Amino acid sequence: MKQSLKSLTLFLTTAILVVALLILMRVILAPDEVSDRGTPMRFEPKKSSQAQLALVIGNNNYEYGPLTNPVNDAKAIAQTLTEKGFKVDLKTNLTFGEMGQAIQAFEKRLTANKGVGVFYFSGHGAQIKGENYLIPTNNDRINDEIGIQNYTVRLSEIVQRMEKAKNGLNIIILDACRNDPFRWKVAERSLSKGLAETRADGILIAFATHPGATASDNSYENNGLYTKYLLQGIRTPRLTIESMFKRVREAVVRVSNGKQKPWYNASLRGEFCFGGCDWMPNNDSQEQNTSFDSADIASLLRKCQAHFDADRLTTGEGGNALDCYKKVLKKDPTNVEALAGLEKIETRYATWIESFLERGLRDKAEQYLEKLRKVNPQSPKLAELETRFLQINAINYSTED
Repeated sequence: MKQSLKSLTLFLTTAILVVALLILMRVILAPDEVSDRGTPMRFEPKKSSQAQLALVIGNNNYEYGPLTNPVNDAKAIAQTLTEKGFKVDLKTNLTFGEMGQAIQAFEKRLTANKGVGVFYFSGHGAQIKGENYLIPTNNDRINDEIGIQNYTVRLSEIVQRMEKAKNGLNIIILDACRNDPFRWKVAERSLSKGLAETRADGILIAFATHPGATASDNSYENNGLYTKYLLQGIRTPRLTIESMFKRVREAVVRVSNGKQKPWYNASLRGEFCFGGCDWMPNNDSQEQNTSFDSADIASLLRKCQAHFDADRLTTGEGGNALDCYKKVLKKDPTNVEALAGLEKIETRYATWIESFLERGLRDKAEQYLEKLRKVNPQSPKLAELETRFLQINAINYSTED
């Protein structure tokens, strides 16, 4: 009997080992996963053989007119470009001399390594008679228009240096349209607001707002408004550079209620995507997959709108608008309709809270303030309404006493 049990145990152990070995061999030797059409599919990015170089500058600490966001913006852009395969030279709070040195070094890098070049600047900028100037941090020495010409960096110089490098494709991004970076009075000069329209063959030039206008330096999740959506665009795979800037523009225009309208001009030879345009399967199913993604997003957006129309903004048994729009943005981070949807939720809650405060419904107002905080904890509307709520509470408490 004992001998029979030993034999049975040995047989079962051997059988288990054989099955495990067969499974392991199947996994190791298995062919590529196949599509419905029976052909192998691989989604592997083709790494660019071109050099991808970037100079990123952010200036906060101006002697006159210090700013809040540029250094954070520059660091975020540098990190994101690095993740996309760029070799980035990040510089912050540069003086006039330091800016000149950094730009000269960048030209040498572009000349030695043919490929793609990106110049990003966040800080103060100005224009005089159609010429754009990028302002260094030591702007206290600039007392007149001659000072601008002598102690700032001309955009035209950067364009010329990038053209001279003959490196292929160049991109210039300026978040430099803030207002009045000088001590001297507007009446004493021919300085114009914002930046002047600039065009260059073979170079894409992008401004945070349209020529002749100024951009806000308010923070949106630790970055300026323009750079916030620029970062989302850069991170979006398979998005051509021109499509990306169109999406960024649409998002910024909507969120700013038309107060800020980004501008770009491109005369590029060929296509470019941050991270590569070549995430291609080795069959012709990419178009089908893209169509499926678009259809999937369109279907989701219809559900989001249905939740919104039914006032299922942040809660609901069958889902809610907030979670739905966030789901869309995970698939498409710069989707304009989803971004606008979040804004609509925020506006609706703000409207309700204002109504509750006007009618003295403090408990209801407090409840909905918490909901608005969930939608956007950095909302300017939230801060304003919380202040009003506290003021009303203080008045009521003093009256009760």
